[in-house]
Amino acid sequence: MSGIGQNLDAQCAEIGREIVFKSKEIASSTSDIENTIQKALGVLQEDGIYAFTVYLDSEGGFKGRDDRRNVENEILNNSLWILDDNFNLNTHTQENSSDESEVQGSSRGLKEKKEVFDELNDFLSSNLDNIFLAKDILEKTLIYARYHAKALSSTKDSGSKEED
Repeated sequence: MSGIGQNLDAQCAEIGREIVFKSKEIASSTSDIENTIQKALGVLQEDGIYAFTVYLDSEGGFKGRDDRRNVENEILNNSLWILDDNFNLNTHTQENSSDESEVQGSSRGLKEKKEVFDELNDFLSSNLDNIFLAKDILEKTLIYARYHAKALSSTKDSGSKEED
């Protein structure tokens, strides 16, 4: 990804798809993926980026090793990644980092929770236009993810109906 210069809509679609397909590998039910995305989107729309991050953390976003909790981890990890990429946040570890204290996300390593929240706090206390753009980007990403999850569950449903 190449930051704000890239087509943001395409980037949101790519990350939304990645959230679903990585979650699909871990979660047992596509309806769980869809539900989790919908809840996270609701928190983001109603309460903003910080509440969205805290919600995902409270649901296991920084842990994430069992089914449902790993969906939150995928959403949090990819959402912070898209903010890193477009707004130069620094919430992920370097790919060749050897620091054992850094938490590894599913595909990209998230830094320790305190560092992530400090970075997010600094960002949210900066340029108001960027905050609104970031929220729009995250909403669009989660909307695309929700549609990918719906398509995945309808594909499974139609496949099981054909077998009957």
